[in-house]
Amino acid sequence: MPTITTSRDVEREGPVQAYKRSECRIVALLIVMLVLQGFTSAAVDTSPLAGPETIIIRIRQTGCEHIGGNAIAAGMTIDLAHALADSRLLSARQDEPSIPSMRQNALNMLVWLSCLPGENANLQAGFQRGADGKLIKTVSVNGAIDDLLTLRKELEKALYEFLSQKEEPHANQVTDGSAYIDYLRAIGGVASDDQLRKINVLKAAIASSEVFAPLWAQLGEAQLKLGESDFRNAHSHFAAAEASLVNALDINPTYPFAIDALASVFMRTGRTEGAARLLQKGIAARPNSAVLRARLGYAYRYAGLLEESVTEYRRSETLNSSLKNVISVEGQIAKAFIYQGHYEDALRSYDRVRLLLADFGQSPDEKILFYEGLTFFYLGQRPKAVQLFDAAYAAEPDTLWSRFAIAYKYAALDNHEDLISIAKRLENDNIADGERRYRLAHFYALAGHRTVAASHLAAALVAGNFNSTYISRDPFLEAIRSTKKYGEIMRRMNERQSAFQDSLHDIDGGYSE
Repeated sequence: MPTITTSRDVEREGPVQAYKRSECRIVALLIVMLVLQGFTSAAVDTSPLAGPETIIIRIRQTGCEHIGGNAIAAGMTIDLAHALADSRLLSARQDEPSIPSMRQNALNMLVWLSCLPGENANLQAGFQRGADGKLIKTVSVNGAIDDLLTLRKELEKALYEFLSQKEEPHANQVTDGSAYIDYLRAIGGVASDDQLRKINVLKAAIASSEVFAPLWAQLGEAQLKLGESDFRNAHSHFAAAEASLVNALDINPTYPFAIDALASVFMRTGRTEGAARLLQKGIAARPNSAVLRARLGYAYRYAGLLEESVTEYRRSETLNSSLKNVISVEGQIAKAFIYQGHYEDALRSYDRVRLLLADFGQSPDEKILFYEGLTFFYLGQRPKAVQLFDAAYAAEPDTLWSRFAIAYKYAALDNHEDLISIAKRLENDNIADGERRYRLAHFYALAGHRTVAASHLAAALVAGNFNSTYISRDPFLEAIRSTKKYGEIMRRMNERQSAFQDSLHDIDGGYSE
């Protein structure tokens, strides 16, 4: 029976190039799978460890039917990714940026190359020497896998053993066979942007099992996303999301996916302090959670703890150095630098993002271009700022970020009439969180409309943005700084920030109420 084996010399290529080439191989292999109606066995090179080591996962199958496009297969990939994303599997030294992503690819390939359900699936792994003398890790986990619950547990167990981890599979994931199948179909069979349909499918699945945490968590995330897009009914969607996510955490209080989503709901509804407390508790239980660390960095920025925000983002980047996470984290760190007035540091972060994207043949999106333009605006380099604002709009004209970009462009050009025209349209748009609301305070202050600017500043505070560290010295608010209302708002903001700082605990040493 044929075996597909891939390997690479990471020391020769470097981690980014090696990761890029392996990504291409994985995509190509999946394309081949879509064409073939059956296959016998496969081996996939996953990631470098230290020195010349190479890891290979080999799955041997007999009599498996083609599963490309199968909702259950896609659902299991998503489920296992959530289960393992916060474990030590994705831990890596900062100088090994490709390891977490490659391990995640290994996980995905394990699922897609497995029978669903399988009849005689044997997972093989252990240590052996390849033809080139390199150390190859391949150990054996044998036995028939004849149902989805067993397959899921065996795959997770094998991944831990394969990467020399001591953790046990997460007990919260699998309880009832029929509920699990409903869950997999629900999360794997609906387009990611079709939130209404996903909500209906998940509700139907929940009707068969109300004590399955992942179902509630996925439902809560879909309701949250719907609230972020359907701004006219945002509050009802957020309330529904909160109820679903609380149900998930009642079943499993340390489920990171649910904690992260519930923290997002809190942030969208002005409860920054509650989000931070929730995340601190989650991190106390799951200190290696990259996603929880990043979300806490987000909450800290809202609260004006800018150094602490950067620290948490850096921890997230170390724990998960995938391209997607590094780009996201660098963009968030750059915002903290902007708020600190460290504009050159912010530009260096954006330079790093550009280099990473270029390595993968990608270009900055409108959000990156917008914030890069904002940095130049703060530096007083208006022509460069306008150029980047135009580029953001050209990249994607119909998003909130591109509309922000055009508004700031008019501000940079002192075109107050068009600036106010866009600001009025944005007032009816989706500005559910405190940082976005703060943009409106900028627009009206820069146009000299002091009363309206102060009103939006007050609304930003209500929405959970009490970053007085930044706001108190923001040059774009200079026009309203002498007003009585500004002074009152800043007094409340400082009080809220001080109370928040006083409530902080050492997360890594444990958090308690």
